[in-house]
Amino acid sequence: MFFLLDTKISDKDSFGIVGLNVARALKALNHSVLTIRWPESDPNIKSPGDTAAHTVDCFIRVCHPDGPFSPPNICKNSGVLCMFETTELYKRTVLSDLNGVNFFATPSTWCTNILKELVNVPVYVWNHGVDCIRDIRASRLPAGKCRVVMAGHQESRKFSDGTVKIFNDYFFNDPLIELVVKCQKGYKPGISYNTNNITFIEDDLTREELEDLYLTANVVIMPSRGEGFGLTALEAAALGVPILVTGYGGHMDYVPDCAAITIDYKIVDVPENYLWKGQWAEPSVEDFMHKLELFRDGEIKLGQEAIDKAPLVRAKWSWKATTARFLKELNG
Repeated sequence: MFFLLDTKISDKDSFGIVGLNVARALKALNHSVLTIRWPESDPNIKSPGDTAAHTVDCFIRVCHPDGPFSPPNICKNSGVLCMFETTELYKRTVLSDLNGVNFFATPSTWCTNILKELVNVPVYVWNHGVDCIRDIRASRLPAGKCRVVMAGHQESRKFSDGTVKIFNDYFFNDPLIELVVKCQKGYKPGISYNTNNITFIEDDLTREELEDLYLTANVVIMPSRGEGFGLTALEAAALGVPILVTGYGGHMDYVPDCAAITIDYKIVDVPENYLWKGQWAEPSVEDFMHKLELFRDGEIKLGQEAIDKAPLVRAKWSWKATTARFLKELNG
């Protein structure tokens, strides 16, 4: 098949990373791919020629579900791969700008079930994937200080401030546990803290450096209020690292395949000042704190299970594997 992708190609932001990996996965499955609209950062992705030289079998736009969706009038089949993190979308735009759109795809079952209620075209699951550079952890970490790693673009949806508050209030200067937060440049928690066991890493990390950080962790946490997929925890699991995540959201597609513990939650309305509306999951502070205590005290023993499950995670959740599953569903 020949795919025309309307996507950003980059390794610096979520949409660019998705576009980059979608293009690579399609090519790995022996499909032709041409990307348009945004500049290329990987010249090996772009197929020779232009759209005039091909019959385009499928046009896919990678975007947030606030449009525009209408595809160019050159395609047999046109779809939108969209990502979102709360339960309410820009419904007016979604419902009014579907000219020529034959299908939607989302990164998780959670997203798909929400979007099916809004559109009258098929909605498919196209899970994100992970392709690690580093090898799976060779053995469990030795006993000692429990290192908790949290990575990503930190903001209220990620429960970043809540996590900092837990360490400041409940693990104040605790020598047996530490929190390491990989965050964006200039990030400052919205609360004050003075505990000495929190470290923020603002520097840009290469893919290898990020994976090296995961490999130092006793547990990688993702206590998010809402995730369309939640790639961070999957990246850690593919390296053989245990994960602690909120028990709600798009990441629940892959959590059963990982050495994972979930955090209790309740569904609440998204604050009025947040970009998106609808509802999301509020993690239980008490349950989150308790499970961190169990990791600190060595009472949760997932180290070997995480190593044992990592090969399955890599095989089932590679970009090539997730893309193959999507294409099988798309093509019937």
